[in-house]
Amino acid sequence: MCPTLLPNLPQGTRSWDDHNNLAAALNAFIAIYEKQLKALNPALKTLTYSAADLHKYIDDLADLSVLVLDPQTKQYAPHGKEYIKNAILTHLKKAAQ
Repeated sequence: MCPTLLPNLPQGTRSWDDHNNLAAALNAFIAIYEKQLKALNPALKTLTYSAADLHKYIDDLADLSVLVLDPQTKQYAPHGKEYIKNAILTHLKKAAQ
């Protein structure tokens, strides 16, 4: 798998980022979220958020998708916000173990 996250940036612009696997893409996305939280709360030494907070952040984005390589067809399959939210939740649960 080689997913690509496509978050919406300032109005009318888009950006993409390549990753070697889905876990790396999810980690990068979570890092972007945490960086924005730190910018909004510079006085806090420790940030705390829930999966629900992260899901709200995703829902508030105008557009977010991930392209995941299907090894059988060798084609990229697009996935939207619900897929990403489920993947992040699974990813965070695995990291917590």
